[in-house]
Amino acid sequence: MSVKWTEAQLCAIEAKGCDLLVSAAAGSGKTAVLTERLIRRLCDPEDPADISRMLIVTFTKAAATELREKIAKVITRACEADPSNRALARQKKKLPTAVICTIDSFCYRVIKENFSALGVGPGVRIADDSEIVPLALSVMDRVIDRRYESAQNPPRNDIGSQSESSLTDRVSTDTANTSAENAADASGSDGMAAPAPDRTIIDASTDDTDTAQDDFLRLCDLLVSDRDDGLAARLYGFYNKVQKFIGRERIFLSSAERLEHACREDYFSTPWGEADRRRILSSLDYYRAEYEHALSLVRADEDMTKKFESSLTADLELMDGLRIAAQTGYAETAELFAAYTPVRIGRNSTSSPDLGRVQSIRAGFSDYRKELGDRLAPSPAAISASMSESAHIMRALYDVISDFGEEFSAEKRRRGIIDYADAENLTLDLLTHDGEPTALAERIASDYDEIYIDEYQDINPVQDAIFSALAHGNRFMVGDIKQSIYRFRGAEPDIFSDYRSRFAKLSHSEDAGEDGRTVFLSNNFRCDRSVTGFVNDVFRRIMTPLCGSALSYTEDDELVCSKVEEKRTRPEARTRIVLIAPEPTFDADDGSEDAAQGADVSGGTDSAGDGKNSIADKSGSSAGRDNNSIDETSAPEVSAADAEAEYVAAESARLIRSGMYSPSDIRILTRTSSGKESFVRAFRRHGVPLAAERAVPFFSRPHILLALALLRTIDNPRRSIPLTSVLLSPIGGFSPEELTRIRRGIIPGEEAENARMRPTGSMYASLCAYAEKTDDAKVSSFLSRLDALRSLAPSTPSDRLIWQLFSDTPLLSCGNPADGFSHEVMRRDLMRLYEYARQREAGGFKGLSQLLRSIDELCKTDDGFTFDDGDGDENAVRIMTMHKSKGLEFPVCFVCGCARAIDAMGRLDTNDILLIDKQLGAVTRLKDKSGFVRYTTPMFDSAADKSSTEMYDEELRILYVALTRARERLYVTAATKEPERLLKAAREEARYPSEYTHFDCASYMKWMLSAMLPIGAPAEDEPDYNEVLASGSSALLAESESAAAELLSYREEHGVPIIARSQLTDDMLTSAAAAQTADSAPNDSALSDNAAEDARTASSETDISRSCNDTDSAAGDCVIYTSEIFTLPNEAELHRRIFFSYPRAFAARLPAKLSVTSLHPGMLDEDTPLSPEQANRYYLGIPEPCRSPESDKLSGSDELSGSDEPPESNELPQPDEPPESENTLQTVADTATAAQTDTARSAAVRPAWNSAMHRPAFILNEKEKASSADIGTAVHVFLQFCDWNNVLENGIEAELARLTERGFITSDTAELVDRKKAARFFASPLFEDARNALRVWRELRFNILLPASDYTESAERRELLSDEQLLIQGIIDCMYISADGRLRLLDYKTDRVPRDTDKAAAMLAERYGEQMRTYMRAAEQITRMPLDRCVIFALSSGREIVLREDGRDTPLASLPQVPVN
Repeated sequence: MSVKWTEAQLCAIEAKGCDLLVSAAAGSGKTAVLTERLIRRLCDPEDPADISRMLIVTFTKAAATELREKIAKVITRACEADPSNRALARQKKKLPTAVICTIDSFCYRVIKENFSALGVGPGVRIADDSEIVPLALSVMDRVIDRRYESAQNPPRNDIGSQSESSLTDRVSTDTANTSAENAADASGSDGMAAPAPDRTIIDASTDDTDTAQDDFLRLCDLLVSDRDDGLAARLYGFYNKVQKFIGRERIFLSSAERLEHACREDYFSTPWGEADRRRILSSLDYYRAEYEHALSLVRADEDMTKKFESSLTADLELMDGLRIAAQTGYAETAELFAAYTPVRIGRNSTSSPDLGRVQSIRAGFSDYRKELGDRLAPSPAAISASMSESAHIMRALYDVISDFGEEFSAEKRRRGIIDYADAENLTLDLLTHDGEPTALAERIASDYDEIYIDEYQDINPVQDAIFSALAHGNRFMVGDIKQSIYRFRGAEPDIFSDYRSRFAKLSHSEDAGEDGRTVFLSNNFRCDRSVTGFVNDVFRRIMTPLCGSALSYTEDDELVCSKVEEKRTRPEARTRIVLIAPEPTFDADDGSEDAAQGADVSGGTDSAGDGKNSIADKSGSSAGRDNNSIDETSAPEVSAADAEAEYVAAESARLIRSGMYSPSDIRILTRTSSGKESFVRAFRRHGVPLAAERAVPFFSRPHILLALALLRTIDNPRRSIPLTSVLLSPIGGFSPEELTRIRRGIIPGEEAENARMRPTGSMYASLCAYAEKTDDAKVSSFLSRLDALRSLAPSTPSDRLIWQLFSDTPLLSCGNPADGFSHEVMRRDLMRLYEYARQREAGGFKGLSQLLRSIDELCKTDDGFTFDDGDGDENAVRIMTMHKSKGLEFPVCFVCGCARAIDAMGRLDTNDILLIDKQLGAVTRLKDKSGFVRYTTPMFDSAADKSSTEMYDEELRILYVALTRARERLYVTAATKEPERLLKAAREEARYPSEYTHFDCASYMKWMLSAMLPIGAPAEDEPDYNEVLASGSSALLAESESAAAELLSYREEHGVPIIARSQLTDDMLTSAAAAQTADSAPNDSALSDNAAEDARTASSETDISRSCNDTDSAAGDCVIYTSEIFTLPNEAELHRRIFFSYPRAFAARLPAKLSVTSLHPGMLDEDTPLSPEQANRYYLGIPEPCRSPESDKLSGSDELSGSDEPPESNELPQPDEPPESENTLQTVADTATAAQTDTARSAAVRPAWNSAMHRPAFILNEKEKASSADIGTAVHVFLQFCDWNNVLENGIEAELARLTERGFITSDTAELVDRKKAARFFASPLFEDARNALRVWRELRFNILLPASDYTESAERRELLSDEQLLIQGIIDCMYISADGRLRLLDYKTDRVPRDTDKAAAMLAERYGEQMRTYMRAAEQITRMPLDRCVIFALSSGREIVLREDGRDTPLASLPQVPVN
């Protein structure tokens, strides 16, 4: 069935000849449009595009891979439909090498191709934070040291006290400033703020050199009280902040120049003052409208007039005067405000019903007047002084950061590393100069006819400048500004917004011209009409400049429901907005003075007594508030979070039991990843499976802590805590009683004499002493193995050491599933640790100690090491964050936690010393004259307000993402113990939409409720919601065609949650519910297998009604949601559970990964099946018991015989490939042990440790004769690293000398290389073909998944393993794309073969057939190209054994494999 594209989509697909911006709303098919445009361009019969001349950039590797696969599928189908189309065939061949990548990958590619222009080496790599951060701090310390040495005073170890005294002679107090502040203090009344702290002004006549030194000392004094490690860390943090800005550290210099110029201007004429003035006028507009309403109420009653009219009129005159003065200047505004004295209200009493409303309005302005007093308190001279001092700080920052940047870059160049910020900035330096494209940019631009960038709303200024330098009217930019939710990563949605405003709207593809055009995709194919209607209703009201938003939800942004009716399987239902109020509720008269204070919506306490949460106080007063939505101070036994979770769980259970939804159809979206415990408890009560997205810090996971404890013990065994952890784990196998005896030195038989001994020294010392006194075999064995590992650690890369631990200890299998992690997750985590170590060692030997230090640094933030492990149950309700839900869609969505204050969600750090904004520049706090207190300047406050506004805009976009995930049913829930406050704030914003009311007490629920209420609705028409809640009933808050909002009460009786019955009908479930009986059992396939057990432990055994639709509930007007009640299992069921035998015991023995060299067709038929006891242990996650050395000796095994000399056949496993073993059915942890003895193949119980240690190469006997395997390895290593051209020009000997000199191979390896064998290869036609190839891979490591059923000859096992896969690892000697674009593979073999060509070919084919067939499958999977030719090259004879020719296997390729002896 062909896709029917909308007119807007066709415009985006077909338009040519200009930059095109596609503004695609949620669910509008932007990815489909991007893919279709690419395909049509490639398949255009008249003007086909070339995939190799396209630059396609995505934001994730997964997106790039998916896009490449989609293009490959479409091209393949087109080629099959038209085999004669050679142009399409060429595109298919070019697709694997097409530039479809992430932004970071593209930048890295540009750097690698132009490394010489940057002065970096060809091997430059991107280093991670564990390597970058310690290096940066070291360089920063050196820069600080030099600057301290250049300053004559103070001494470097006493900055806090002497820096101020050294500046005393150059600092003069601004007397005018002091006088003005004193005057302001004298006139301050009615709660006016105290004057700003004393400012100091630098004498302009000071020598420039001295001033620079003094500026540096002042900067240090501002950042830290004494010179300590925090100074380098703070300065490095500032360096990181400016990396996302074009110009980087030059922003400090431009900010200093701007501040110096602004010193001479009126504050309201500066960029910071203009922003403040606009906010003041917006707030005054709101309060003026409020006062006019209050005056209309007052003048309707004589007593009210006498009491309030004069006071309200005076305040109105102040507002009008401030509006006029603000247009004149800051000084006039501050002077007018300082001279104002509030008029007291009359003393007469009144019984007017409007009294409370008028008092509330007046109290609100009184609070705002205090905030405004804080803003207008600094005198013009004080502001000028703070600007001057801030300019000095900015210049000092520029000097320090510039010096650091130069030295840091030089050090990174020396080491051949860059970081991710460098990748973008260095690319920008290559492509632009003074904002103009360079010659290199023009050359790279000429390589691409078209540039496609996805998710352009998340671009930053540096990335935009890069693509602008490469573009020449050929950019295709796709995104949605309403879904830009990665501000914390540096995304700048203003860039996308600017393109939207500059580019003309394109309505037809023929309208495209040379200038840029914008196409709006508004048709939503995902959501039901109720969802799109609700989203439009909400954002039409709250995403507007009127509410202070930088965004505008225009007509082009509104969602147009275009869901295909044929795809709808269930009737539509209205969106539900549910506000839940657990008892006790907020009980205050709306007219009281306290209620009018506008306390925080979320119910948190306000220590200042000022509940207003406007943007005017974001930088200061709100920083210390508790913004949580749950009031912890009242009735702690009733939790708002539990109430919300109970409603969600009960409604989810109802939807599932209706038969229309399964648990996997339902998603719960939350703003943060915390607070899932309430949901877990509630869903367990209702017997509904719940998979909570877990974000457990990587280095806090128990199995990782154990691995780190073992590594720390090897590094330093005298650290008692890590050692004790290892001893108590399955690795050590000691019990607490044994450790107590060892620690106290209690010798068996001498307990009485040693009972009072106190432990001394470390645990390691106690172990050594105990072993010496008692000859305890268990302790001695542990110490001997530990000593062996410790002797290995100094000369072994950390990744190989970790792999050694995997081989020689049960580390991979000794985790406890009771900790909340499956064995699969624990193994994956340990392999992540190994991979991390391997990546660190890639740049050169670093060792165990450096690895542990880097992990200690990462543990401070755990940055980049948090993973979502999910839940094993696929058919479960899932919880995820709103950020994680982006790009996904679900039938049912619950958007939860919407009562939480925005400040708490956005996490604006108002305690920062430095703020940087691309419009306002860099601003900083300053220290007062005492040197002990940092204060905010007006410039800092203005920048903080702008940052707050941007944070609120981001929260709007996050809410948009969350609301547009639901396909059919959308629930928005919030729970608060003070619903009246939230409803009051929503009514205020609905009555008077403005920037002030929008940011006041902001929460998602308040925004949505205000959007549902009619504009200008009087508050007096609202019902008394407290009365509704007190009666335990519910109330309808607002209703529209697409949504309905209601208030529900919640309470608990005898531990049973009770929620008020909803007044809303659910037509969607009527037909489904009628088809079932009133007490139908839950769907077994939908609910958890463990629901019975969970229900019994989570609730009482009383059988209570369980249907939400049950109208005969005993609770009267309420419905009781409880868990289903299950009967106890009978005796037969108990027997079945207790004596359960795992049916897939054979599959449980499958190895985690295998080496390709160990594969052969019947390899899975060689294993002895697990016993029932072993199968049950595996199924239940119980590790095998550890045996002592004595038990091993008694059993006849000499694996742990205590021999100091391990078998010489054991070689150190390579980091990328697990040790090979004859027994391919063992796990990675068992492979090294299995290689030592065939008897281990059927062993059921593994020892705790493998005592066989590997001997390092440097202690081997020099007289030992090299084996044929050693010679073969040497030849392979030489062929891996050799420069083919150098071999042809100067010979093999010269190349061996070069490789030895540069450290690629050792001199011993060079001596072992068989020159004749290597020469045969270089003289062969095969080498000539490879040398002329378009691209060559040598020693290509790979991992692929292959069906396990391919490696058993048993029909029964083949069926058992039909859904299992094996992870196969291997290394391809050489793979290349020939000059004519064909994929070819060759493998060198050093085996001695018969002279007879046919016999030699047959022998090698039989011996390595399975290995080569796996290589061929891997090559095709890696390149996504058909393999044209596969050859084994016998180095001993120079013969080619061809297994595939022209894409077809030869008869040799199908010979059965014969195991190698």
